[in-house]
Amino acid sequence: MPSIKIWKDELEDDALPRLCMKCGAPATHFVKKSFRWYPPWINILILAGLLIWAILASILAKTASIRAPFCDEHEGHWRIRSRICWIPLLGTLLVLIIGITISVIAEGNRNLMDLGGIVAAVGGGSFVLWLLVSAFVQQTGIRPTEITDDSATFKQVNEDFIAALRDDREAEEEEADRRYRERKSRRRERRHDEDDDD
Repeated sequence: MPSIKIWKDELEDDALPRLCMKCGAPATHFVKKSFRWYPPWINILILAGLLIWAILASILAKTASIRAPFCDEHEGHWRIRSRICWIPLLGTLLVLIIGITISVIAEGNRNLMDLGGIVAAVGGGSFVLWLLVSAFVQQTGIRPTEITDDSATFKQVNEDFIAALRDDREAEEEEADRRYRERKSRRRERRHDEDDDD
């Protein structure tokens, strides 16, 4: 799905079209969501050290909040994806902790040590699987690919929503242009009337 740059005033002023951002159906819900973004190149620095990465990510991070229009079917778009990512992680960590604990308390009991190793291996495999599933879930959801001081660019947005937003912008520009021409015409008429009085 394509991406669209949304200006901060559109995000904050409920200026978005009343169409679902995911499927383009008429929106029935508005879901508030805050995003935090930092430049992707910072992730390379994680190899230099977690502390350096964390400091730079927090310094260069930008935030944006949106009241996103969704239909009934997609109202839980972000909530469901969040649960898919975090609940399995907690289960995976629990399995890892249980496996390590069994191995530590086994003290010479070969059967318990083997069981602890198996449980820890299952937890490790689950963690790798979680990483893959989490990456897929994040990549297929509506998310920002860039946040600046003035705008946020969102990926995986429905084309009908994008077209409606562009139409709204064009209509707003035409209305602003019409008002400008009217003001200019009134000023010209006033100057003409003043010239006639002289």
